[in-house]
Amino acid sequence: MEFTTLMSGSAGNCTYIRGGNTKILVDMGCSLRYLEKALAQIGVNLCDIDAIFISHEHIDHIRGVPTCSSRYDIPVFASRLTWQSLPFYQDFAPHKRHEFIYDMQLGDLDIQFFKTWHDAVQPVGMVFDHKGKKVAMATDTGQVSPTMIKSLSGCDGLILEANHSQKMLATGPYPYFLKKRIASEKGHLSNQQSAAALAQIITAKTQAVLLAHLSEVNNNAKIAMQEVKRELQRFNFSYSCPIIAASNRVVSPIINII
Repeated sequence: MEFTTLMSGSAGNCTYIRGGNTKILVDMGCSLRYLEKALAQIGVNLCDIDAIFISHEHIDHIRGVPTCSSRYDIPVFASRLTWQSLPFYQDFAPHKRHEFIYDMQLGDLDIQFFKTWHDAVQPVGMVFDHKGKKVAMATDTGQVSPTMIKSLSGCDGLILEANHSQKMLATGPYPYFLKKRIASEKGHLSNQQSAAALAQIITAKTQAVLLAHLSEVNNNAKIAMQEVKRELQRFNFSYSCPIIAASNRVVSPIINII
């Protein structure tokens, strides 16, 4: 398996995952032009993408979906309530509104879904399995529940949100109502919360962790890495897998799971 973020943050989100011969995107909050160029950097053509999975309906995750699906005829999958909340819902014929199902299979991938905690109608995280190798993704969540820990634990690759530094958010320029939303149980994970979750999730199987959805205002890669590692040390947690911070507006390095 292999995975990377093509764009990750408040400006837009799009993740690439391959298992066997099956290639999918999770979310598409960028323009079609950007996506074509981003995929070209990793040697992938949009014609090769088998599906787009939508985690929730916020614009930074869906901006380019209708144009991309229409031009390349790529199937789009989302939960039932998310479909009903999408601004382009009526633009998709009923037979093209593909819905998530439990124990779902798509090509060479088995996919499981779990509930995340965000101010959206039915936000989900995902676990992609190819021949026993698993890559899990959980962003846009204000907390990590026991159910989420169970779904994420023991995965070979992990994409987990580390949205903000608590100090930067508290002292930053955002208005109070927005700070309150971000820090809420249905907002976004701080670096500290992400580290606390990682201390429960990482196992000997974990080959790589990609910290995602970093705020461009209330975080950056250097601070995220410092705070996550500091917090893991506070938990007396030793880890051997690399932890990497995803880039906001450029393609992150491909991570291979072997």
